[in-house]
Amino acid sequence: MDNNKNIAKNTLFLYFRMLLIMLVSLYTSRVILKTLGVEDFGLYNIIGGIIILFSFFNSAVTSATQRFLSFELGRKKLDSFQKIINLSLLTYIALSLIIIFLSETIGLWFLNNKMTIPDNKLYEANWVFQLSILTFILGLLRTPYNAAIIAHERMSFYAFVSIIEVILKLLIVYLLIYLSSNKLIMYALLVACVVFLINIFYVVYCFTNFKECRFRYCWDYNTFKKLLSFSGWSMFGSLATVSSNQGVNIVMNLFYGVTINAAMGISHQVAQAVNQFITNFQIAFNPQITKSYASGNFSYLNSLIEHSAKLSFFIMMVLSIPLILGMDLILNIWLDTVPPYTSIFCKLTIISYLIDTLSAPLYMTVQATGKIKKYQMCVSSIFLLNIVLSYILFKIGLSPEYALYVKIFISITLLIYRIIFIHSALKLPIRNYILNTTIRPIIIFLSTLYLSSFIYTLNTNIYISIIKLVGIGILSILVVYVFGLSISEKNFITSIIKSKIKR
Repeated sequence: MDNNKNIAKNTLFLYFRMLLIMLVSLYTSRVILKTLGVEDFGLYNIIGGIIILFSFFNSAVTSATQRFLSFELGRKKLDSFQKIINLSLLTYIALSLIIIFLSETIGLWFLNNKMTIPDNKLYEANWVFQLSILTFILGLLRTPYNAAIIAHERMSFYAFVSIIEVILKLLIVYLLIYLSSNKLIMYALLVACVVFLINIFYVVYCFTNFKECRFRYCWDYNTFKKLLSFSGWSMFGSLATVSSNQGVNIVMNLFYGVTINAAMGISHQVAQAVNQFITNFQIAFNPQITKSYASGNFSYLNSLIEHSAKLSFFIMMVLSIPLILGMDLILNIWLDTVPPYTSIFCKLTIISYLIDTLSAPLYMTVQATGKIKKYQMCVSSIFLLNIVLSYILFKIGLSPEYALYVKIFISITLLIYRIIFIHSALKLPIRNYILNTTIRPIIIFLSTLYLSSFIYTLNTNIYISIIKLVGIGILSILVVYVFGLSISEKNFITSIIKSKIKR
């Protein structure tokens, strides 16, 4: 019961964080696009994409750090916790040096020789590239402290600092409006300053509240070996994930130029804004998944996996259906200039994220088990098909949106594989999981989307269209409540509503 209360409390903190971040991020995206222009906005996104290609190092060690920290807390081993924090920090410093070297050699060569960048933008592109490296390294060094906060389930601080970060980035946008030149370079510089300031908050909080986070040089070969082994196999999956997202973005630039990158940047921001609802929900579940596995409570673990996957999908579905149907209207209201392909990119990206919500708890469970060698080899192979197939499709002359169709296909394939893997590793009741946690929610989504499309096609003007989209959102909630939730889930939600009304 206490675990469920922690999940509920942490979810509330994270949702408050997410709601504010989403609103501010969508507004700042609009202003940045207008202030920088389509060309500079696309340029900033694609340069960031080159740096993010090196983030597979970061993702690999982050997964290992979060897994081992939560695992040791589940076993109540604070000495081991401190060893992992210290070894992770040393590893991140080493990774920072490797990434700087790769960025200043391969990355810089690729930027100046292979990217489709207008000649008059090369000077700005190189400055933004250097500042993006700095921003990325600063974010990298924050990761062990971020992992410690999540492992301790201190979501209130995590939410608070995230809100400060997004407000500071909002102030940056207003500063840009009053600058007359070098806006792109100044934007990259100010973002780096904000990340540096947030790093200070994280370090001070962890040093003050978690004694085990205070750096003290120590070396434990066995612990480092476990961390490195887990990170090494995670690196395959991380590299594949980065290639799937940023690699395709770069391939698009090679074939279609920076305008397409602006459309992709907007589509990712829209989809990620919606996905933040799910990410925050699942962040609250993730430490409990690892801790329940570490303590051997497998019945509770299976329950967490099923509830996290199904509820995540339904939350995403309620948000996605109005967005998919009204995307053209929303983009025209939101942006002064809508780059080509933005609408179809947004719709298809949202659908791929929707499928991924069913996979996320399964992935976290695999991380908890630590048995990732075979898993990462298969997942990496599937992920890398994304960039290969996209390149082939572009080469034969198909339009840019086909890369997103490939992404949806990859998401479905990964979901099937993860279900099979978890079943073999933990004896998850696969028939029940497939029927109630996968097929049933997908059928409910497709049926609701089909029904809602008839309602929305009857639009006459902008105000009626908005009212219809709100009505479709309410309809989606009712459909989920009536057809998607079990009796126990309905009773739980009803009890929460009644208690709030009484208060």
